[in-house]
Amino acid sequence: MKIRQLTAEFVAAYLKIDREDLDEAKRKELLTFLDAAKRYVLSETGLTAEEADEKDDLTVAVLILCQDMYDNRTRYLSSSGSKPSDTLDSILGFYRCNLL
Repeated sequence: MKIRQLTAEFVAAYLKIDREDLDEAKRKELLTFLDAAKRYVLSETGLTAEEADEKDDLTVAVLILCQDMYDNRTRYLSSSGSKPSDTLDSILGFYRCNLL
């Protein structure tokens, strides 16, 4: 699945939110998380949206971020609180092309 194909309904299913619990407010919240997660992945990798769509594992990174934002309302950080978790950092690291 490509990043651009992700919907609030797909994210809700990933988060195990029952369909009947997906009201308009929760749907908007998930869309906000989805947009933020996409922007974070693109910012961290330096890839265009089209390039990122070709990397299926970046879809997983977007979903991981959405889950963390939903569960904790925080940025996906390691226990040190200063950098992304090792899992997320590894996935994004495969595609970073904006390092100086």
